[in-house]
Amino acid sequence: MAYYVKYRCEFDTIKGRQVKVDIEEDTLSAPTIIDLTAASESPLEISYPNGEFEKMCPIRESKARLKILSDVVTSEDFYITSDSQYKVKIYINNVLEWVGWLDNNIITEPFLDTANEIELTCNDGLSLLKTTQLKDQLDDQMWGFYKLKDFIANSLYQTKLNLDFVTFINQYASSELERNDNVPTSYDFDAFYWANIYATTFLKGPRDFDDCYDVLSKIMQSFGCTLFQARGKWYIIQTNDRIAGVLDGTIRDYTGTALNISMNQSYKLDIGLNEVTKLINADALTSVEKPFKEVAVKHSFDMPVVYFRNFDLLDRGVGNSPTYWTAAPTALASFYGYVNSGTINVDIEAGTNAEIRRYMVLRAATLSQTAFAKRTSIYPVNSGDKINFGFSVKFTDPYFRFGDVWAYVVFVNTSGVHYYLDLDGKWYTQFRSVGYSYHKDEDRRFWKSYNITSVGVPANGNVSIVLTGNSRDLISSNHDVYYKDLDFSVITQFNDMTEVDGYEQKSETSNNLKNKYDNEIFVSNAPNISTKGVLLDTDYVLRGNWYYKGDDANFMPFVKYITRSYWRSMYRKFIRLEGRLFDLYQGNRLLSPLNTVEFTEVEDKEFMITTLQMDIRQESSEFTMIELRNTLNNNDFTQNGTESFRYLNVKAKDENDPVKEPKTPIDWKFGTLGVISSLIRRNRRRRFNNYS
Repeated sequence: MAYYVKYRCEFDTIKGRQVKVDIEEDTLSAPTIIDLTAASESPLEISYPNGEFEKMCPIRESKARLKILSDVVTSEDFYITSDSQYKVKIYINNVLEWVGWLDNNIITEPFLDTANEIELTCNDGLSLLKTTQLKDQLDDQMWGFYKLKDFIANSLYQTKLNLDFVTFINQYASSELERNDNVPTSYDFDAFYWANIYATTFLKGPRDFDDCYDVLSKIMQSFGCTLFQARGKWYIIQTNDRIAGVLDGTIRDYTGTALNISMNQSYKLDIGLNEVTKLINADALTSVEKPFKEVAVKHSFDMPVVYFRNFDLLDRGVGNSPTYWTAAPTALASFYGYVNSGTINVDIEAGTNAEIRRYMVLRAATLSQTAFAKRTSIYPVNSGDKINFGFSVKFTDPYFRFGDVWAYVVFVNTSGVHYYLDLDGKWYTQFRSVGYSYHKDEDRRFWKSYNITSVGVPANGNVSIVLTGNSRDLISSNHDVYYKDLDFSVITQFNDMTEVDGYEQKSETSNNLKNKYDNEIFVSNAPNISTKGVLLDTDYVLRGNWYYKGDDANFMPFVKYITRSYWRSMYRKFIRLEGRLFDLYQGNRLLSPLNTVEFTEVEDKEFMITTLQMDIRQESSEFTMIELRNTLNNNDFTQNGTESFRYLNVKAKDENDPVKEPKTPIDWKFGTLGVISSLIRRNRRRRFNNYS
């Protein structure tokens, strides 16, 4: 099916601009278009209602409200059965300005016999993300290692609008290239391209990821960016860049593929008595946003929940191949004739259809195969982290004797060197495996369980598990290998050996101010690469330092960079404005949070739009704005404040420390004698705990 226009509403604004609202339905064929009559003097409003006077708002949603007459339709015609049944497109002078979905939150119609006014509401698709867990564009959960731009593209894809998105961000990883007009291969290069994180950052349980709205909010908040829809696209703008006064961006399609770049952009609108856009009446109000004494940015040093993807084999029906396995790595193909083909199926224990009894079947694909291997997703590990791995295995052949290698654990360091876990729990650069050595006549048709815990891995890198299947030159169910109860966990060195409470970057002033701005970020340059949200390059090396466009000599840790960007928005008092405007356009394009504003009556100040409610026919709006920067100089951008940096609070655990027990209350029941007796008991317990 496809979306075809079913309803159309057209009218002109008071300045003669042509407005067209198309309501499209997902159908098999194009229907006859039904023309709707615009109702009232204000039939169409578009608004950005959230984030009043807030510069660092991660997401600014938008909404539309359309009023029509019920001369050819009724409110029942617009009752929806799915969130994406009716797509709404708004054109002004035949240029697409807004796209969204009709929703049922508010559909009103007076209960009268004559033609009535029907009010329809629409959302920009972001509300759909609040009920959609993180997944990719093939509707599979995201596991493994991805660029941040992929998380953004896959999350926005769930709005089902397939809009391009533009990322205005001039933050770069040290030693990496910047986007360049003359180098098309560099169009993709921005912070969201150079930053890679693991999907387990957003994993809440074995099968539960954050919803896409939360994923986008966490990314935007961590980079000090704002996401919104304008001009038929998604825009992501780092507030730090707006304060710098330069917007350079990458234009990507809905899949995340870079299409082009947009350099040195300005969306500034001049407002004043002698300008096209003017304040309405004399009712604009000004106020002051007080400065903050300090801005603190924190990142929790949390370890992700670690699971095999689809570890319970429920993602595919019985007999279907689960998608979480990848071909064994090339480096392993040379060992013992392992090849990267064969069959993986899911089956259920005989005599029951209980899903908890599912197991995995491995079978070779050709007669010439002696074995094949399949590999799990990879997981990041830090030097010193331990691996715990367990599984159960059995065979259809009771006395099948082709070797005893059924699984192996592979660790790859950041230099590409492979290590293998041996039965003694240690890591070796020579090939090793974990599994069983069966007795000569042992019947292998019964489940046998195995579990191993390794010593700490020798360096930073990633770890994965490879399971093998054997055929003995026969392709039949008589020679299958079964696996179940797969269990995998990372025992981090920090959890095992230390106590950690996170880290913080802070900028502050000596002024006698009381207010403090706290912000938690969810991606960072954490010193342990097992951490949630740790920023890495494609070789699993920490993305430690970052810099602003053209200033690669002055790189700094990610947390410090982001703290500075927040501080620039908070360190001094800023003017706030609220009022009404006449004329809604900048360069013939509709106003939105993409625009900044300069008032001719307010010198040297540029404002950011924080909320906006636009009456499209009357070409008027209500707004709130906050001063973004002083345009007279670059003091706002260079302002750092007095910085303090507590990178990590780590307290080593001392195995010889006495066991801490809660003190028993002193016994006053028998007077002084009771007190002395209580103190003696305390001392004996302490001595016992120290030397036992």
